[in-house]
Amino acid sequence: MNPCASGAFRRAIPQGVEAIPMLNISSSQQMQLAARFEELRQTLSQRERSSLWEKRLGFWATAADRNLPLPVITKTLREIVASDFREIAATPGIGLKKLGGLLMLLERAAATNPSMLPQLEAAAQLEHEGQKKIADFDPSQINEVVWSEWRDTVRRHQLENLPLGRLVSSLRSVPRVMWEVPLGEFASLSLTQLFAKRAFGEKRLLGVWEVFRTIHQTLHGVEPDATVGLTLAIRRVLRVQNWILETWQSGQIPSPERLREQFVLPIFEQLRVDCVPQAVDLAEHRIGLHDNARSVQCLAREFHLTRARIYQLFDDQVLALRVRWPAGRGFAQLLYGFIEYESRRRMASYDLTQLGVMLEVLFARPGVRREIITSNRPAPLAPGFEQAQALDSLRLSDEVDLEIDPDAVNDVMTTGQHSQLI
Repeated sequence: MNPCASGAFRRAIPQGVEAIPMLNISSSQQMQLAARFEELRQTLSQRERSSLWEKRLGFWATAADRNLPLPVITKTLREIVASDFREIAATPGIGLKKLGGLLMLLERAAATNPSMLPQLEAAAQLEHEGQKKIADFDPSQINEVVWSEWRDTVRRHQLENLPLGRLVSSLRSVPRVMWEVPLGEFASLSLTQLFAKRAFGEKRLLGVWEVFRTIHQTLHGVEPDATVGLTLAIRRVLRVQNWILETWQSGQIPSPERLREQFVLPIFEQLRVDCVPQAVDLAEHRIGLHDNARSVQCLAREFHLTRARIYQLFDDQVLALRVRWPAGRGFAQLLYGFIEYESRRRMASYDLTQLGVMLEVLFARPGVRREIITSNRPAPLAPGFEQAQALDSLRLSDEVDLEIDPDAVNDVMTTGQHSQLI
């Protein structure tokens, strides 16, 4: 049943709405907006999207969004698709920019795969918990004594070079310019000096406090030991990394289902926490996570974006993963190379196309043009995989497309105690 065709899904349009002009909007703009709204409404009215109808429009909003149509953001998708565009446009407080925000949210809803709704809800819950975690800070309770204790914990465990974004609950909770700032930049400042930093507002302060408090709560009372190392990382990232190492060491090729469950889906779950939904949607469509893979040109037409903008959104996710998992590119290519070599050695058929495109989209080398990896044109691998040499003993040539920074690996792989953070 089409909700737009049923009286149960429509509200009566108030008398005189058609006569109410949309202020500050030209006739051509009205026609363009109305046409796009109708197109999206028809898409969202399809029966296969019925599981989305009870979600409020705000479900697709992010903290970074601007010009949101507040008068209608609490309405359900069912109410929106049952409304007339002129009625919404005539709502007090909604102008051209707000209508643009409305269409942006509807485009996100239209791009949502209904089968992914449980995962999206889980990601939204994680983001909510992260925001609540930050909101729990009471600035009045953070004084020089408390801040000094937090800074001392960071210094005692020599974590000054750890980037702020590695441990923050969500990268969206702090400005991007803060993602790679080392903690040492703040560990040397008193609370008064921190407050005095230029362009250092509440959002940045809360992000710094969150990370320092998390480290202090995790390592308070733990004395550094010269012979024992520890890892501080997001729990999901550590699980993926450990699974790759265990798979490689076992010599057993993971099934496609296992690969999806242990590697592909967790990566996208983390991206849902750290990146804007539209960017993650594009990456999912690009690799064909739920259906057939789409080209960038196809995505540009479907999402009404330029290809340059799509690549920019991909780059944002590459940076987010590099901050969260600095050795991720090396481990991802280790996984690819292992599966490719073992499947060829055993003369077993294994489709690596999706994993190859995922490496291209999400683990691209910074500043290098993306190149799709396929079974016909596999990723160049470092010599020694077939002999199963130790990861830290690999010697890579300039031509090899597997970059494992020894410092980054040491930061992730340590002997002894492992401390994991959510």
